[in-house]
Amino acid sequence: MKNHLRSIMLAAAIAVGLSNWAVSGVVLSFSPLTTSTTVPTTGTTKQIIIEASIAADVGTQDIRGYNLPVDISPPVDIGMPTGWSITTVNVINEIAGDPPFSFSTTPTQGDLFVQDATLFGSAVTLTTAPLPLFNFTLELTDQAQQGNYTVGIFNGATFAVVDGGGAGIAPAQIQRNTATITLTAVPEPATGSLTLLAVLGCSLCRRRRQA
Repeated sequence: MKNHLRSIMLAAAIAVGLSNWAVSGVVLSFSPLTTSTTVPTTGTTKQIIIEASIAADVGTQDIRGYNLPVDISPPVDIGMPTGWSITTVNVINEIAGDPPFSFSTTPTQGDLFVQDATLFGSAVTLTTAPLPLFNFTLELTDQAQQGNYTVGIFNGATFAVVDGGGAGIAPAQIQRNTATITLTAVPEPATGSLTLLAVLGCSLCRRRRQA
């Protein structure tokens, strides 16, 4: 019931915001900004923890809630990259807890939908210092593919940030920073190293014959 009320509140704020956009803006970011690692070896996995934060673009900005469709791409929108999954989602700073922070890993837009708002409590005042909102763990298997991937906000119908007065903040006033993850192949042994091993192997064989 509370989640339903929160959805109604955010939807109403978006509708009102069409004619009454908030003037101030916010910055949504993911960290670490860049991650570079190798594809997991056969039978192993790797975990990457991503943190989402929000800040005022200048001065201060009050907010009462947000709907964030997080997208890991490619592919864009629904669908995780091959060999990737989201295993855990943890709230760091909750808006108010009425109703509580919630999320879905099977959303209608993006790959992770995160929602938080206050219906009855005080708005949260943002400064230009990033306020951590939540983090989530990406697990990669040996089926993951080499390439460059981004973690960001999918700018669709479910995306919204509501200011302290209940108006939706205009999309043009929301800066969305993405994080980049680069996967590379496991390095092959250097040719020189292989040659050295071969020479050592031959030497060992000679010594055994002589013995």
